[in-house]
Amino acid sequence: MVPIRNILASALCLTALATPAFAQSGGSGSAGDAPSLCKPDTRVEILSEGAWYPGVVLDALRDGRCFVHYDGYGADDDEAVAPKLIRSAR
Repeated sequence: MVPIRNILASALCLTALATPAFAQSGGSGSAGDAPSLCKPDTRVEILSEGAWYPGVVLDALRDGRCFVHYDGYGADDDEAVAPKLIRSAR
């Protein structure tokens, strides 16, 4: 059983992540980030399970995450990822 203080701490963290300043910064929480790669049709590499996979950004979500499609995979594998998990395609 999870202690109630852990649940409350998690809720507070989620609330902080949902603030407009956090979302506008690209989700990293710091000002001065490089221009976001989270723009539709941008070719990127996505970090997943310790490896970089080629893909494309499908959409920028309101919460600051990027909805991406992995090259060579079906739409079932499309997912929302934090901007820190994408980089320019090489």
